[in-house]
Amino acid sequence: MGTSSEAVLAPALPTGGFRERWRRSWWVLSRSRLSLVGLGLVLFVVLFGLLGPLLIPYDPETGSAADRELAPSFSHWFGTDTFGFDIMARTAAAARLDLFIAFVVTGLALIIGSVIGLVSGYAGGRVDEVLMRVVDTVLAFPAFILALGIAAALGNSLRSVIIALTVAYTPFFVRVVRSETLARRGQDFVLAARCSGASGPRILGMHILPNVATAALVQATLTLGWAILDTAALSFIGIGVKPPTAEWGVMVSEGAKLIVTGEWWVSLFPGLFIAITVLGFNLLGDGLRDMLDPDSRS
Repeated sequence: MGTSSEAVLAPALPTGGFRERWRRSWWVLSRSRLSLVGLGLVLFVVLFGLLGPLLIPYDPETGSAADRELAPSFSHWFGTDTFGFDIMARTAAAARLDLFIAFVVTGLALIIGSVIGLVSGYAGGRVDEVLMRVVDTVLAFPAFILALGIAAALGNSLRSVIIALTVAYTPFFVRVVRSETLARRGQDFVLAARCSGASGPRILGMHILPNVATAALVQATLTLGWAILDTAALSFIGIGVKPPTAEWGVMVSEGAKLIVTGEWWVSLFPGLFIAITVLGFNLLGDGLRDMLDPDSRS
């Protein structure tokens, strides 16, 4: 039975209390090289998007007819597209937009899903049964197909993409938070709070929520990667963000038509950033899962 060095050293760390558990969890995360790689990739993309306007001397919305379809060079590191836009500037602008969409969608799904999951798991009975039947109905559809249908019905816009992806991802948070709530509502600290006269909302907010937060955070990290990928996919097929807005999926779609004529760089760089960002969030999510369940480490 193999045991990692983390597992051997973990008992020496503080184990009591909420703050101590989070301190121990951060120690576990920092010991995972892949998790740190994931965190580094995410920070790189975030900084690239935020610092792009300061470091790149081109406007992502202003092209030049004289600079159309230029290959990568020292003047245009990522090259230019059919309209003379600098691809590096547009990739940085797209990073800001895609990350904004991902964080808004994940934040909304996290809040809505956590509230529903807490109420469903703690209340039980008919309330739990009704809520979970609704959630199961939504989960019967693959998330991307559901988002595709909602976005198509609402029309091409940023708001439509956010609404569609929020609806598609919320059930995942409901299931995770409900499961954790069910596991904890019968534990001694909850029973003690109930016997002391604490109200249901207070028990949920002060006692159960802090103990289910880590599981919700793991789900949120993975959902950020899904949101990046699905936002780009919706835009790629023409249902998400509309061109000429700088968005990774839009840029890949525009560049895909030019690959056969040799302009490979138009779609390569935005596609590469999609892959880097999704990989970063997935690796970070794996590290957070280790924080939640130390026994899963080999």
